[in-house]
Amino acid sequence: MKGQSFTATGCSARGIEFGSRLGDASQAMKTKAVTIHEAKTQLSRLIQQAARGEEVIIARGSKPVARLVPIGDVKGKRVPGALKGKLVVGKEFFQPLPGEELRAWE
Repeated sequence: MKGQSFTATGCSARGIEFGSRLGDASQAMKTKAVTIHEAKTQLSRLIQQAARGEEVIIARGSKPVARLVPIGDVKGKRVPGALKGKLVVGKEFFQPLPGEELRAWE
């Protein structure tokens, strides 16, 4: 399994069966299967591959146990107060709940 690559459309590598959960073959990403030992010794390289769009399956023996995938683009930093003045909370929000509704929460 060391270093073997295959597409995520249903292949096996060194006795490990991997199937696609993508459904559409056009969305298949390049997938690589590695052992836990190889993942530990080559983590930086595997992270680079995932950042390029590859999927890495980490297996214990012949059983896949984890998947390293790209997370996509980060949308930017949150800005405190960005919604100030854009949301309105009515006075009723701060009023006690009616007894019937309170009992429903118990």
